[in-house]
Amino acid sequence: MNAGGCCMARLLSKQDDFVNQVSMLETLIKEAGHECIFLPKFHCELNHD
Repeated sequence: MNAGGCCMARLLSKQDDFVNQVSMLETLIKEAGHECIFLPKFHCELNHD
């Protein structure tokens, strides 16, 4: 695969209708009256605390 990437997931992730789509999990959480905040995964090299 080239540096720019050509896989289908990467191509779809750039499309507006996929970017703006709210996930089923987020919808379920919001309907239950909660707030949903997705945080990046923990990475030991990026977290210096």
